[in-house]
Amino acid sequence: MIIPGLRKELESAVGSTKNVELGRALVRNGEFEFKGFPATKADLPVDWTSNPLNNRTWLWQTTSFNFFPWLMACHAMDGDKRAIDLALRCVEAWLAQLPALEKKGFEFAWHDHATALRTQHVLWLLKYLEARRLRPKKLALLKRFLVKMSERLFEEGFYSRHTNHGIEQARVLALVAISLPQLQDASKWRAVALTRLRSELEFAFAADGVHVENSPAYHVFVTRLFCRIYSYFSSQELGDLGRAIEVAMPLAMHYLTHVTRPDGLLPPIGDTEMTSVTNPFMGFEGAEHYQCVQFSLSAGKLGSVPTETHSLFTASGWYIERDTWKATRHYLVFKAGYLSEYHRHDDDLSIYLWAFGEDWLVDGGLLHYKENEAQRIYLRSRLAHNLPILLGDDGYRSLFDRQRHRTARITHQASNQTMSRVTGIAEVRPGYWLRRQIETRRDPFQLIVTDVATRADPTVPVMRLCTLWHFPADKTVRLKGNSVEVGSKSCRLVLTPANGYQAAPRYVDAAALDGITPIMSPKINETSPTHIISFESQEEQLTSSIELTFWPNT
Repeated sequence: MIIPGLRKELESAVGSTKNVELGRALVRNGEFEFKGFPATKADLPVDWTSNPLNNRTWLWQTTSFNFFPWLMACHAMDGDKRAIDLALRCVEAWLAQLPALEKKGFEFAWHDHATALRTQHVLWLLKYLEARRLRPKKLALLKRFLVKMSERLFEEGFYSRHTNHGIEQARVLALVAISLPQLQDASKWRAVALTRLRSELEFAFAADGVHVENSPAYHVFVTRLFCRIYSYFSSQELGDLGRAIEVAMPLAMHYLTHVTRPDGLLPPIGDTEMTSVTNPFMGFEGAEHYQCVQFSLSAGKLGSVPTETHSLFTASGWYIERDTWKATRHYLVFKAGYLSEYHRHDDDLSIYLWAFGEDWLVDGGLLHYKENEAQRIYLRSRLAHNLPILLGDDGYRSLFDRQRHRTARITHQASNQTMSRVTGIAEVRPGYWLRRQIETRRDPFQLIVTDVATRADPTVPVMRLCTLWHFPADKTVRLKGNSVEVGSKSCRLVLTPANGYQAAPRYVDAAALDGITPIMSPKINETSPTHIISFESQEEQLTSSIELTFWPNT
């Protein structure tokens, strides 16, 4: 038996032209070419610890069996038996090497997410072979593998509760249980998996429909997971979980509609790549906001034009505005909120700005998951974002200071036909709060950004205020007295201290960043240079106001 949701996923993977090409390269040349990595040869499945690129994410890809869809697609297109032979050798080798991998403490022997995906891909292989009546003598091997993996996924101590990894673990455990109901413990696995998934759904999204893991990319990833889960079961089998998914998905659509850039790309905020994504809400075509999210993700080519241009997501701490949905002139994101440690950057009170068809104020992006690597540490720190800091404060403070970071929130938003205003606050160090107000005006397009530091404890010393501004490499940046002019082929942006604020702009270079060259990461494993300008108060000053005004080139 193959359930409709699984059949659709398998047909999509096997029918992918890209997967066929990747499978041919692997079968014929022994080359693995995962997204974001060069074509690479590895000693697999002889040695599962083989890591020729010395990259943790690459190792996660191989040990998750993420190349299995390539092999099935290659076999389906070419009938090349070597593709299935390799997949089966991988399953046999994993089982044979697992005791040794466990003994040496290999991270991916029982990695929470890799184990779930490895299980899914072997289930796909089993169903692929069953449907074509191939290798009947090997089916018992695949079922034995699935039982071993599912037993571990079932264990409470292995379950990564309230994370996207935990969702994947429960999703795959449920998928095995309903796909192979004849297995001895299938009914028990299914019951536990559905209970976990209900808890995961309740935690995964804030009351405003935004996924709690701080990044638009993970919002897409997790909504796609729950849409897949919804497709696996009948409404009767899902029960309360199905009804909860039906409530959550339209709210999730609303956020994705607004956070997507006017060009249809995701903004590289948090652990997000600046890429386009396919609509994750398959199965919910008739839901509220579906046509609007279609419009946004397709950059206006499909769907219906949304009506709101200013959206505040209070529970999760996002404010997103644009002047219009057609021929958009500007798109602004303001962030201040903390609901989860996963994929968090220290970006409370940060601004991201796209205007006149190009990037102006940019964010750090993902780069990779080497958490102890210097560039990754920098990109997640306050120093890589457009926000206020206190001079002398630690730009590399802990990302997970829950007591302080949970204070961040957006407190006020108002707008009319000529202007909009939004305010957020955050405790940036013990005894110090920062409040940022952003006022947007039209004709000429202008932002007035006002930052105020408040000493909750009068015994702490007064500190100088500094604001950081990050511009992409394609802009020219010139200091002109107390102002900064940022230019492009289409227009120029001038930053000027306002309301008598005395501050001198300066370039921020590698020397000020502990040797890290200013960068952003629009795609995984890629960086591009940035310009960083700081405005620093001349004396102990607790208020900053900067006007950012766009002018046509003259």
